[in-house]
Amino acid sequence: MTTTHNVPEAQNYPNSSSDKKWQDFLEYSYKNPEKFIEWIEHDPRYKDIVAKAKEKKIVISEEPSLSKNISFCLRYLLIVPPNSLYGRVKVNPQLVMRAKAVAAVQSVSNIWDTLTAVPLAYLSVGGGPLGFFFAALITVIAQTFSNKTAEIAAVGCHKHQRLAGGATFGWVAMSALLTLISGYGSDIVTNGSYLAEYHADKIVKENVLPKYERNLKTAEAKVKDAQKLIQKCDEQFKEWQSLPKSSPGRDAFYRKLNGPFGVKPSYWDNQPTAQLPLCPRSLRLEHESKEEIAKAQKALNQTKSNIDEAGKPIVYLQQFQPKLYASEFTEQGNIRSGVKIVEIAITSFNERLLSGNLGSLGFSLIGLGISVITTAMAVTLTMIHRRLPSVADTFDRSLHNAQEEFFHAVGDGLRNKQGKNNSDHQDS
Repeated sequence: MTTTHNVPEAQNYPNSSSDKKWQDFLEYSYKNPEKFIEWIEHDPRYKDIVAKAKEKKIVISEEPSLSKNISFCLRYLLIVPPNSLYGRVKVNPQLVMRAKAVAAVQSVSNIWDTLTAVPLAYLSVGGGPLGFFFAALITVIAQTFSNKTAEIAAVGCHKHQRLAGGATFGWVAMSALLTLISGYGSDIVTNGSYLAEYHADKIVKENVLPKYERNLKTAEAKVKDAQKLIQKCDEQFKEWQSLPKSSPGRDAFYRKLNGPFGVKPSYWDNQPTAQLPLCPRSLRLEHESKEEIAKAQKALNQTKSNIDEAGKPIVYLQQFQPKLYASEFTEQGNIRSGVKIVEIAITSFNERLLSGNLGSLGFSLIGLGISVITTAMAVTLTMIHRRLPSVADTFDRSLHNAQEEFFHAVGDGLRNKQGKNNSDHQDS
């Protein structure tokens, strides 16, 4: 028959919420272990515990070994262990379930943010073996840092306030950074064709068309310079006309402007432009510049027509600018440089997001949304969890010490009683 009346609060021991009740229970049981042992031996719920205690298989406290630490790190690299979010005393099922929920949300948030950052880490150093190494390194560092700071943020305040504050800041900052990066990483993985089109369009607008536009502007500038020379020619010719015919320098002045008297315009056809007198030179420069304008305008119009005909800038580059295309893209139409992909992903994602062009973001917008939601949930649940009095109670050092002493005393008592029973049995 089970006897529990001599053990205060024995039935309620696992669920007690009062420090006083716990202290009283542990103190009474520690001073009267035989009564507690009598109760626990006859309660079928603790049959396995009693058997292990008699065989000395229960180890209440031990220093973790190096192998266990390594195993723990490898096992929990991807997740926040729920049992790290509470202490070792006054742990009830409700607290365990709450800790599992918080740890699950933290883990999902940290894993998602880290995975979406991997493409950026891989490509930011150009890909290849170095990219794999760098991505793996970033993954381990970011995931371990996020998990550990999330754990400390949830429970560290009950040990060291400053440590908890620093961990919380570090975790939130890392989460915010990875959340921002998640959109870029998702864009790289799922929107590669759009990034290639974006890059091709940028090349056409910033490299191809400007070349023809510069040629046109240069020709237009030459026309203006030639027209200035023509104006100068006209002004000086009027000045020559105003000179008296008897002026000693009048003929030389004319030759400087137009060359020998009476020559036809064809006289200068085979002469270099730089050696021509002012007036013929200005007329030739104007004529040549206008021809350059016509040629540049025709080339620009033809290029625009080719772009329209190709339909897409990347197709135009492939058909009409093969060398430029080969230097920027692979045969499959992907951007050749990993660093360039990262740059374009960041630039184009920000432009589309800020301009409201959300349709072109595709899955990357969903990836960013998942990151924002999971991060917000993780931070909120963690802040709620860390402020619960029941969490603080699990880290009560005095209760922890009393509990360990009590468990050792009970274990010793069970083994002593077992030894005594065996001795009495042999004597009989």
